[in-house]
Amino acid sequence: MTKHAHELQVGDEIEPKQFTISALLNQQCMFAQEDFHPRYLPRDDDEAEIVHPALVLQMLANTKSPSYHVPENVGAILAEAETTFVAPLRVGTRYTTRWTVDRTYTKRGKQYQEIRAQIADDAGSIHVRRTLQLAYIPKEDSSQ
Repeated sequence: MTKHAHELQVGDEIEPKQFTISALLNQQCMFAQEDFHPRYLPRDDDEAEIVHPALVLQMLANTKSPSYHVPENVGAILAEAETTFVAPLRVGTRYTTRWTVDRTYTKRGKQYQEIRAQIADDAGSIHVRRTLQLAYIPKEDSSQ
C-alpha cells in the first residue's frame, strides 16, 4: 500500500498480517492482565490453550498491518469498535488478519473510516470479526 492510512477509500484493503501466538506470549499477557482463567492455561488433552482475548484484540488493530502509516502531521484515534468472537484462537496456530475500508465520512469536521477486520486460520475459517471506527486528526500548526 502506498497510500497513507487516512487516504484509503471504500474497498481499499490494507496489507494482511500473519501471526502465531506462542505459549510464552500468551502467558505474559495473562500476567499483565492478572487473568489466570484455566481456559488460557496449558491443557491435559491434545488441544492447545486459548489465546487471551487481549492479544486477539491487539491483532485486530489496523496499525498491525505491515503497510500502515500516517504522515507526521496526522494522528489516528480508535473512536469505536464492535467485536464478534466466532471461535477461539489457539496458541501455536497461524492466523491472518485482513482489513477492508467499508466506509469513509466526515463528522464534526473530522475524517473517519469504518474498517472491517477479521482473523482467519489457514483453512479460511473466520475466528473473529471487528468493525473499527477510526478518526484521523490533523496536527495543528503551533507556529501560528
